[in-house]
Amino acid sequence: MTNKCTCPQCGFDHTIGPTDKGAISEVETIALFRATYIQYKIIERALVSSVEGVGTENYGQLALRQLHIAVLRKYILQSREYVFLPKVLRACLAILPDEYQSLGLGDQIERNLARLTTNKLKPPIEFVNNGIKDERSLNTVVIDYLYGLLLHADPRRAEASINGGPLNGLLSSSDWLYFASMCVDEMNTLVERAIYFKDGRAEDLPSAQDFSFTDIGR
Repeated sequence: MTNKCTCPQCGFDHTIGPTDKGAISEVETIALFRATYIQYKIIERALVSSVEGVGTENYGQLALRQLHIAVLRKYILQSREYVFLPKVLRACLAILPDEYQSLGLGDQIERNLARLTTNKLKPPIEFVNNGIKDERSLNTVVIDYLYGLLLHADPRRAEASINGGPLNGLLSSSDWLYFASMCVDEMNTLVERAIYFKDGRAEDLPSAQDFSFTDIGR
């Protein structure tokens, strides 16, 4: 059912949608990213240490790996978030010297996010369950588990995750997590450069030409 309310201005019913978040400055954006990144790394260390001594592809790691992905989703999957990576990049470029504008960082981060949020990345091996080939992308496998079994209980996604088999979920979440973590870690490096420049320590910065985002395509 669509939620509606009667507008006090015109008297007509309008659909109630998500409220837009208020804008924050470039400096506030990079400070917020840096604060959340520090917390993310604390959680990452805790999750990694919780499975120390267990094989890296043990099925017991799947839920913990997906919990790790849940922490990362505000950077990768949630475009309304203040720390969505393209927003953080724009904030950095507004602060850093002009030569960073010519590096094509915006195009590369958009390509990387497209691969993480669409069907452009496929699992490294073919999975078959009950004679049916699993055609899902890494992103779909991850989202099916995340919203079907972990954060929410979407019945369609839960069924797809269960029927897809634990090995597909395990390996696909491992690959997705690897690529997503790389994107966030590299953005943090750029944020650190922006903070140095903002604080008047530009002489300590490496050359702009020494920076790039890794292309996660295959």
